[in-house]
Amino acid sequence: MGDHLVICDRTGFKRWRSECRKEWDGKIVWASVYRRRQPQNTPAIAPKSPTVVDGRPDSPNTFVSLPPSNIWDN
Repeated sequence: MGDHLVICDRTGFKRWRSECRKEWDGKIVWASVYRRRQPQNTPAIAPKSPTVVDGRPDSPNTFVSLPPSNIWDN
């Protein structure tokens, strides 16, 4: 299996395949114009939703009713 000519996807020039590299997006480019995948270009992984430890159901609201008081009368 011998070396063959390819067209660089970035420059458009003919290069030997042994002089080229394949990028993360599938492009075959000349090794001197090769670009690594940048971390900002990597999709973020969504964090898992947190779980509640010892979760309990909501209890009904309990209100205490006090007799009316007049705080202005001393």
